[in-house]
Amino acid sequence: MSAGQHFVGKYQMISQENLDEYLKAIGVNVPMRSMAASVKAHIECAIVDEVWNLTIHTGTRDVTIKFKLGVEQEMHTPDGRQIKATYNLDGDKLIAKEFWGDKEAVIVHEVDGDDWTATMTCGDVRCTRRFKRE
Repeated sequence: MSAGQHFVGKYQMISQENLDEYLKAIGVNVPMRSMAASVKAHIECAIVDEVWNLTIHTGTRDVTIKFKLGVEQEMHTPDGRQIKATYNLDGDKLIAKEFWGDKEAVIVHEVDGDDWTATMTCGDVRCTRRFKRE
């Protein structure tokens, strides 16, 4: 199995903790935060020729993030921010470091069997979202 293949698949969100505080910390406006809180997101992960494709399905819109490990790139986030991000594998964890303005966020993705956990941190605010393989 090549690096990161344990992430490949489709996952449905089953829980989230502290999402509103995290979204507030990264600068998301109130209407977007309200919408995000009500959405049961799905994640689809594919890796083709070393290019990762993370598609986030929200029911109202789909956002695909494409990246190669270790390569900094500019991208738009699902909440509309223009950021620079770098994704790397650290053991079995996929770690995203995002930078915009004077802010930084770190998102640690882990898969254990059929469970995907995303832990998002900005400053001292942490949010955890859990997904189950479909």
